[in-house]
Amino acid sequence: MYTRTLKANNVVNPMQKEAVKTLCKLQIEMDEAIRAKDAKALKDLSTSYATFAKQADLETMINETKTDDITTVAELYDYMERKGFEFKFNDGFDRDEVDRTIKDIQEYLRRLVLESTGLQPLLEDMMRKRMETMEEEKERESIEKTTLQDLLQYNPDDAEIETEADEDVLNQSFEDDDREKPTEVIFKDDLDE
Repeated sequence: MYTRTLKANNVVNPMQKEAVKTLCKLQIEMDEAIRAKDAKALKDLSTSYATFAKQADLETMINETKTDDITTVAELYDYMERKGFEFKFNDGFDRDEVDRTIKDIQEYLRRLVLESTGLQPLLEDMMRKRMETMEEEKERESIEKTTLQDLLQYNPDDAEIETEADEDVLNQSFEDDDREKPTEVIFKDDLDE
């Protein structure tokens, strides 16, 4: 921890090095208090740590020794984000083994849920209830928008009725051949058989 702190912050001043060393020792004692489950000792050590760090003004010393050079990956990421670069961690494509593994796990879970006994009817029932709830909400919204005054002033002769010309209807084809054929889904397991 001591050497990593010195390297990460480019600490060269001997006083700064001693302050870092003392803080590292306090950190080790705090870790031991945590392992021993000694809450009182941990509280005392935490107070000492905070007081020493403040008195040593270690943060200011470290900031003074920092350069504009990028020395860690975290600083590189910080610099790139400040300059407007946006990281695209998941763009939907399988770029490596991890992406393929995630996709396989998702597909396995989907099949597990859908093909498990009793779960598919339950999920279908949940979807049906959700659709009914959505329809009820839309109905309630339309009822709220229509006032009693609107209903009393309604005259059927004022409303335009959309009609189609007979020729357009007669020229229309109602054959099933015009429909798109449904997409056939084949699971990887079915191909192996």
